[in-house]
Amino acid sequence: MKAVQVSRFLNGIKHVPEGALVLLMGIILADMLLGVVSRYVMRHPFFWIEDVGSLSLLWITFIGGALAVKRGAHFALTAVPEMVPPQVARAMRIASCLLIAVFSVALMVTGVSLMRIAEGAKSPGLDIPLAPLYVVVPLGGALMLIYSLSLAVGYLKPAAAESADPHPEPE
Repeated sequence: MKAVQVSRFLNGIKHVPEGALVLLMGIILADMLLGVVSRYVMRHPFFWIEDVGSLSLLWITFIGGALAVKRGAHFALTAVPEMVPPQVARAMRIASCLLIAVFSVALMVTGVSLMRIAEGAKSPGLDIPLAPLYVVVPLGGALMLIYSLSLAVGYLKPAAAESADPHPEPE
């Protein structure tokens, strides 16, 4: 029973990062448009434009980075695995996923440290606390960890080893 509930929960939140990214892209687009209009048309720029843009870009970076890992679109040397036997290529892909997992853990630890350092700091334009907004750094690291381990498990499956697709979609 509990496994079914967990599975439903995971299926329910599967597309949350994609939706968040679309929302953030809309926010940053509207922010830039308002910034141009307020500065050049109204001749009075809004004081909060830079904060909204910077914070949106921060969130887009870490959520987008996690989605790149999920889709296998992360930085990789693809020519080398194509020149070696399939078993070696498979081992290289698994090692790549594990390196991303190590980086993800480091990102999570660094993100928590960043949040601690930012305690008490406020954004200059919006005058809101920055520490809670930096939660996206460890969150992005956690998503990258989940996605990289999911890719590694996918590469361990026999069908993925024989597949022409070097980046199987994680389940």
